[in-house]
Amino acid sequence: MWFLSGLTCTHENAMVKAGAQRWAAEAGIALVFPDTSPRGEGVANDPDFALGQGAGFYVNATQKPWAPHYRMWDYVTDELPRLLFNAFPLAEDVQGITGHSMGGHGALTIAMSFPGRFRSVSAFAPICNPVASDWGRVQFSAYLGADESTWFSHDATLLTKKRGFDGPMLIDQGTADQFLDKLRPEALAEAMAVTRQGGTFRMQKGYDHSYFLSQPSWKTMSRSMPRLSWANPRATVLAALLALMPAAPVLANATDVILEGSSSSKPSASSMTIAKEVVAIMNTARAKAGCGPLKINSKLMAAAKTHATNMAEKDFFGHANRDGSKFSKRVKKQGYKYRMVAENIAAGQKSAREAALSWLNSAGHRKNILNCKLKDTGVAVAYQADDRPIDGNSKPYHYYWVQVFASP
Repeated sequence: MWFLSGLTCTHENAMVKAGAQRWAAEAGIALVFPDTSPRGEGVANDPDFALGQGAGFYVNATQKPWAPHYRMWDYVTDELPRLLFNAFPLAEDVQGITGHSMGGHGALTIAMSFPGRFRSVSAFAPICNPVASDWGRVQFSAYLGADESTWFSHDATLLTKKRGFDGPMLIDQGTADQFLDKLRPEALAEAMAVTRQGGTFRMQKGYDHSYFLSQPSWKTMSRSMPRLSWANPRATVLAALLALMPAAPVLANATDVILEGSSSSKPSASSMTIAKEVVAIMNTARAKAGCGPLKINSKLMAAAKTHATNMAEKDFFGHANRDGSKFSKRVKKQGYKYRMVAENIAAGQKSAREAALSWLNSAGHRKNILNCKLKDTGVAVAYQADDRPIDGNSKPYHYYWVQVFASP
């Protein structure tokens, strides 16, 4: 569960004030508390508390003097997840995101921009319509420039109207909040009603803009997340509360980026059924990105199956075979004449959905999936019952996944 904090805050505010650790530990949820902006000498700042350090607004700045350091969107959606999923055995396919005030704005906009990544999104007193608020227009103008069309992808109300969130949404807003005119909750409530966005919008009587607003909701939120079974469940507070779990699967794209995932149950469906399930999930994401649907190609299916089987039977995980040949050669061998070709691989995921979401939630793999120039695909999984541990892992993967993309 990612918790994004608000204006003037550091990563510590929610850790100290939100009261989340008890419920997270009980439910087996790891909490991550990123900072709200870059900091340190040489990092641009402003006397206004709502601009500069402590007020990154979860965007990638494009304007001077902010552009060199203020890239909070990439930090929260890519850089920090890569670091954590590589360093700790966390369940990448079971994520939620939440936040308070400016952090609620960040949580909502990020969740709606990465379909399939988060099981749920919630926000406490969020900045709901920043393009129409002093908490938004000032910052977007400074960070993103005068072209207001570049602001729209960072406005929760506009994103709800455009695409919405593919899961449950919870908004809690205090009736005694002293910043209601800047938060504009009515705009988001109207957008949710008009678009039939699934979720709950609650006006909490008597609560102001402080972190106390979030405390009654943690019990509900923690119990709405899927529970995870661990051999030795425990949690510790570092800069964030990180729950430790057993070894998890891995995945890699054609540039050999390695990230970690998590697990489910042995695939029993036919190879075509599994491929169709993976491709359906990806085509939903491609449609939202403006790409045409991937089409399953029998030659690419054969190329994917060959490599998945080789990895399972020959105890390795990588794009290159034991003889050094790579995916481009495998595709050519099946008789597919391509102008462009790419490959994603994964190991350990026990279902088609889990494999697909692992790839979608990784920036490197997602680039292949959302490359509109790639038209055809093939997906395969190989299962090795007597698999043995490789790459220094204590447990075997058993499941080896390959997806090949190409355009003729």
